[in-house]
Order: sequence, then C-alpha cells, then structure tokens
Amino acid sequence: MIFNCVDLSLTFTSLGLIDALDKVNISIIQGEFVCIVGPSGCGKTTLLKLIAGLLEPSRGRVDFSEQQVIGRPRTAMVFQNQGLFPWMTVLENVAFGLEMRGVSKKERLKKATDLINRVGLGDFSKVYPFQLSGGMSQRTAVEAIITRTNPQ
Repeated sequence: MIFNCVDLSLTFTSLGLIDALDKVNISIIQGEFVCIVGPSGCGKTTLLKLIAGLLEPSRGRVDFSEQQVIGRPRTAMVFQNQGLFPWMTVLENVAFGLEMRGVSKKERLKKATDLINRVGLGDFSKVYPFQLSGGMSQRTAVEAIITRTNPQ
C-alpha cells in the first residue's frame, strides 16, 4: 500500500453545510495507475487536495505507508490553474524563473528552449497561454515550475 483514505469526508461551511466528500474509502498500491473521473463539482480536486495535505478532512484520515524516500515529499500536485503569465509566451513563462535567479538571457533562453523541446512544445515557444490546449498549458506550467524551483 502507498496510501489509504479511510472514511474521508470534508464539509464546507462558508455557504452553509456543503458535503464536498462523504466517507470516501480508497487504497492505492505501489505501481498502480489510478484515474479519478467524475462530473464537475463532484469533489475530484478536493480529494486530491486532502491526499496532498493541502486541506484537512472534517472526518476520516489519509494514511501513508512508510515506504518513501527520506527528504522528499510524499505527494506533488499540479493545479488546474496553471499560473502562467498571460502576457508572456511559452518561452518567456518557462524562462521566467531563471531570470528571477539572475541567469543570463542567453543561458536562460537555451535552458528554457531545451525544456520546451523535451515536452514537445518547441513549435509553440512563441505563442501565448490562451492559444494552447489544456494539456499544452499544463506541460508549460510544469516546465515553468522546474525553472522556478530547481537550483541547477
């Protein structure tokens, strides 16, 4: 087992009592590939936020096995809202983190171009986020996160 959700529930109280999740039970084992599918508003993102520890459940719990690499988080999450700057191209978004760390323009554009090519977006380096598909936006956002957080 990697993790286990036991009677996981979350009730939002800001607009009255709204049960976002009610007694969800799920176990994920090592090597298993899982998709969470359902209509808009059914609690998919809420479940993921609970598993990631970004929200506290009203009831129930999430248990993780102890088989994790020391010094690494147990979970990671890419949000639906990619956090891309709409006025910047794909290349500029990916290069932004490097710019903030003082990397020279020539080096940051080379690194950003390499990252963009790695995820198959080389032909889209000069387009803006609104011109991308959802998946292309996600790939751009992931590469932008890498340049903002990776110290190399």
